[in-house]
Amino acid sequence: MELTKTVDNNGYIRIEEECGAAITLSHDKDTADILSIYIPEDKRREGLGYSLLSAAKQEAYKHDVRKIGANFSDRISGMQKLFEKSGFEVYDGAPIFSIDTEKLLGSKKVINSLKKKTDKADFVSLDNLKLSQWDDFFSVLKKSSIKLNPKDVAAFSKKISGVVYDKDGAIRAYVFCSEGEGQVHIDYLGTPKKGDGAYAMEALKGMVNNIILSGGDKTYPELTAVCANDNATKLMEKVLPEDPKRTGMALFAQKELNEESLKEIEIYDQVDKDIYYEWDREIAKVPMQANIGLKTTLYRDKNN
Repeated sequence: MELTKTVDNNGYIRIEEECGAAITLSHDKDTADILSIYIPEDKRREGLGYSLLSAAKQEAYKHDVRKIGANFSDRISGMQKLFEKSGFEVYDGAPIFSIDTEKLLGSKKVINSLKKKTDKADFVSLDNLKLSQWDDFFSVLKKSSIKLNPKDVAAFSKKISGVVYDKDGAIRAYVFCSEGEGQVHIDYLGTPKKGDGAYAMEALKGMVNNIILSGGDKTYPELTAVCANDNATKLMEKVLPEDPKRTGMALFAQKELNEESLKEIEIYDQVDKDIYYEWDREIAKVPMQANIGLKTTLYRDKNN
């Protein structure tokens, strides 16, 4: 086994194994989040995941990280056991719901909801945001305590995700979705201010309409979401069919780092810090949450 650090730029670290297995994490001040773990199917159950996590903890500690965490789904076989074996504490996060897109789009509730237009609200897809609007966009994310930077946002489906503006041009709601394997997943749904449920409704409606424009159930047979927040759950129920299936649980793994918690492991270094575009090429190979299916930070915070 040979581990190589290929990225160490702009708050990101990526470590790869020669068979193609890899782990990617972001870090800020003294905390880090594991964004993805990928292991080829024919190389699983050989200890690679444990080695990648050990290497990630070691490199993170060198960057003064003292707490490392990850979100993942209990539907991913062996993930909880992997984190627990690596010394992480694993906590329940939120239930995962799944809806057949055909049922969703055929629901009278959804059809009637899409017919109603709120004059004071305008949904704009991420791929239609003007350059001048992006600063406001990231300002809203920061106020909402969502830790995303341009590279994270690039992983969302720009044709489905979007924001809602009021008549004065202020952002009042957002919905960010990722896609893959015939599925749309709602990663974030919310508003910068409390009491703006009507605008969040417009965000959901805009998302549904964009799913229709993108091919509907023929392109995306399934819609999944995480709703630990009661307000978000009620909001989803107003637009979506009454009986979504509960298909799993989002979990959160966390570990405090100190010298005693680290396993010394050899990591080769192939990082060229002077070639920043190399990072863009590297991260493009890693689907957001490739093995860790869910980002639930917003919904774990009961105050949002």
